[in-house]
Amino acid sequence: MSGRRRLAVSAQTMLVILGVLAFLLLVVAANIQLLRAAFESQPDCVAVSHQDDGGDGQYRAAKRSC
Repeated sequence: MSGRRRLAVSAQTMLVILGVLAFLLLVVAANIQLLRAAFESQPDCVAVSHQDDGGDGQYRAAKRSC
């Protein structure tokens, strides 16, 4: 019986390891998807007011990309 019990614990251990690996794969895949979406959604140009930075309360882009 000792051999069967050891085999059962080994099978449980393998299931836990497979579950953890599947979870990690899911997390990595989700992060890759988020990074891909972030890089693909970058705008080519940002409209910026050509006025001086007089502090008139308007929001401005930090850096022009055009």
